[in-house]
Amino acid sequence: MMNTLKLIAFLKTYITYIFQVPVKHYLSTDIVLFTLLLRKKIRQGKTYFKGTSILLKKRYTSDFQNLIKMEASSDFCLPNFAPASAFHAIGIEFSSGFHRATPIKTRCRPDENPMKRRNSVVIGYLTVDYTFAQETHKLDYSATLGSPLLSPCYTQGQLNDCTSPTQQKQAFQQVGESRLTYGVESERSVLRFFKSICKALVFRANNLLGLLDPVVQRALKCLLFVADYKRAYRMILTCLFLCFVSMFSLSAQTPRKDSGADGLSIKSLEVGSIIENQLWNMPLKTIDHTKVEKTITLQKYRGKKLLILDFWTVWCAPCIRKLKELSASQTLIDTNAVVIPVTINDAHAAGRILQQNNIGFSSIYADSLLRKYFPHVSVPHQIWIKDGRVAYITDGNLTSVANINKLVHNKPVHLLPKSAEINREELRNLSKPDIDSNRIGQVILSSEFAKSLPYSVFAKFDTKYSLTLYNHSVLGLLLHANRKEIPFVGMRNRVIWNVADSTRYWMELPAELINTKEYEKENALRAWKSSNLYCYYLKSNEMLDEQQKTDLLKLDLAKLLELKFNARSYVATSRVEAWCLYIRDAAVFKKCYSKSGATGKIKADKGYFSLVNRPLQSLVSYLADNNYKDKLPVTDVTGYAGNVSMDLYADTKNLCAVDAALQRYGLGIKRDTIALPMLVIERRGDHD
Repeated sequence: MMNTLKLIAFLKTYITYIFQVPVKHYLSTDIVLFTLLLRKKIRQGKTYFKGTSILLKKRYTSDFQNLIKMEASSDFCLPNFAPASAFHAIGIEFSSGFHRATPIKTRCRPDENPMKRRNSVVIGYLTVDYTFAQETHKLDYSATLGSPLLSPCYTQGQLNDCTSPTQQKQAFQQVGESRLTYGVESERSVLRFFKSICKALVFRANNLLGLLDPVVQRALKCLLFVADYKRAYRMILTCLFLCFVSMFSLSAQTPRKDSGADGLSIKSLEVGSIIENQLWNMPLKTIDHTKVEKTITLQKYRGKKLLILDFWTVWCAPCIRKLKELSASQTLIDTNAVVIPVTINDAHAAGRILQQNNIGFSSIYADSLLRKYFPHVSVPHQIWIKDGRVAYITDGNLTSVANINKLVHNKPVHLLPKSAEINREELRNLSKPDIDSNRIGQVILSSEFAKSLPYSVFAKFDTKYSLTLYNHSVLGLLLHANRKEIPFVGMRNRVIWNVADSTRYWMELPAELINTKEYEKENALRAWKSSNLYCYYLKSNEMLDEQQKTDLLKLDLAKLLELKFNARSYVATSRVEAWCLYIRDAAVFKKCYSKSGATGKIKADKGYFSLVNRPLQSLVSYLADNNYKDKLPVTDVTGYAGNVSMDLYADTKNLCAVDAALQRYGLGIKRDTIALPMLVIERRGDHD
């Protein structure tokens, strides 16, 4: 009997320590059932228990039911029970519902409802067997208050029952005291250590779960809301599904900007690159001089030994001249070679140029893909493909029937690679490093000359605070500074040179190197440009108008000429011999006045020149450009500033033939002495 009482006392003490549940009359005879029921209710999230003495009647015998009804209310809660409790950590930490980040109030009076506290949960009930409680009297009140393992949360009736000393009570008290003084004390440290570890672990878990709890609750509420409305639920899912399908289809069907027709990425090809099947099989639209459009692939010409892709535009005169030259000699080109022009212009513009110039090649038009395989900034731009591999990338200046036929038969040819290029946007963003970094942000005005850029570019950038000129000769810089007095077109014939020929060579591009088709001279031209072209940089932190920038450029050029060439320049009116356009018959000339508002046009071909609603200065500029090797300048002395329309059938490089053609329009051109503003370049000291 004593051993049984000791075992029961130990179990009661252990359960009370873990759960700290002040059971109304100490112990139930069915400890196992008590534990199972308690675990079940706790798993359901219940911490408040109401009216246990009433609800326990199903487990009472009929003799005790009336007694239970007379008992005082036994509402109680589980004090110190929160997610941080040891049992909660071990048994249901990750299997129950929502967890609290902080525990609820751990001590409640019997008449205090914890449901009124924050984060309280629903009311639960605990069933306890009172059979053993009626047979075994309660502990002494003083022992209950003094034990650290028991919680003093009893009703007044329970406390009164503790004052009835009986033999069973004395026996139980002896066992309890023995357990308190020996058994429990020996196990208290182990349980306290175990409980502290569990509390620490659960505290960390609760902090994390407490942060996730609001997000999870909102997500579940949204899900439940949608689930309650099946139609809306299905509609939303359908819309989302259709959106995903549409987005996937669009991304699958729309090629990237750097991709081909099949969506594959495009890699630019260089000399030595092999032409891949993707390029051979790409559909390309073509048009010929009869304006017949077709769709082809390069696969059609894959068996040819030489394929030349000639990139051109409708505004590129050298491109059109080269196409006309090759087309006129098409019958002389080997049958194993083919020339395919490629342009970015549309079918209408490309077909018109092919028709007007009688070019017999079919041209690819509206190109957007080939130019990505062979990127370029300027035209002409030719790609020579030999036996499926890129052999040359050139500007077409040395392209001839002879070179084409030589390469077809595997004979050596001399073609210069196209010079390095830079587009205008990259050129605009190009920044020249400052010599002294400490001066950045402190410069008021700066200007300097520098060597040319290693690109095939001739450009000007003009802003309110700066002026930049790229790759200009000294003569080009001088004419830009004096452009108001000396016209740009025909400028070579408006210069009086009073310096040594060697000095002039470094300042002006030699005429014998212009528009040549010889390999050696082309090489010499590139060498001359590399050594004798300059860049000019002018920057100011104050706004500069055009005249101020021009004046500053003139001052800097004066210093450059003095230091580098021991020369100087100025503009002076001089009587010089020139080719003068004049009115031969005023009445006849009036017939070619333009009275309509037609769009101004200029058409030029070998032996033909046409003006439509354009000024006579357009004719003078064209004649000066075509006769740049003539030492005499070309000028207009008619005094007429209006527009004219005329067709000239003559070789524009033969000014005597031009004079004969102008006669039908009441005009003429002749050599005469006239006073003209001229740019004078002379050695310093000659007139000092």
